[in-house]
Amino acid sequence: MSTKTLLRLLCPLLAVPVITACSGDGVDAVAASQPTVAASASAQSTAELSDALVALGKPIVVHTMGIDVPLVYTVTLSNLRTRVASGNTIMPTRGQFIMVDVNIHADTGRFVTGSPGMFHLVLADGTVLGANLGAAPDRVLPGVSTVWVQSVEQGQSFGAQLLFDAPLKLTGCKIEVVEISGVKGGWTLA
Repeated sequence: MSTKTLLRLLCPLLAVPVITACSGDGVDAVAASQPTVAASASAQSTAELSDALVALGKPIVVHTMGIDVPLVYTVTLSNLRTRVASGNTIMPTRGQFIMVDVNIHADTGRFVTGSPGMFHLVLADGTVLGANLGAAPDRVLPGVSTVWVQSVEQGQSFGAQLLFDAPLKLTGCKIEVVEISGVKGGWTLA
């Protein structure tokens, strides 16, 4: 059998695991962390978000679809801290690190998986930024966890922190929770 024939037979088989790995529970977190998805989700949801913006400390109930069942979970962001210290040599490029506590509660469905990739900081000018995973404030702040992926079953909750590289002035900024289907709501920061 020639090499060319062998490649024709094997290439489709090698592609199957890649396609399979991209479907399922991890799609939301992977797709949400992609800049093009974040930017388009933010752009198309500007008008829709006027009713979905809440103050820090207020919950947002997210309705989405799992692999085969609807999922409902409640997300609450609270306790905004500004000028958070870095735990290593990574320094903020926009002015300061900000950190908020996040709590996710699985209301219905088999389980909910959360990660920092589900959240975006949207600046006043519309710039969309992902959570900062490199500054590691957990090295200098006891009890802080900014790099996490957590799954909880129905009725359970978990808490962690989100860290963003943000401007010194937070007026007009918001943090959004994003699913593959788009922005599900947000919290105003100032």
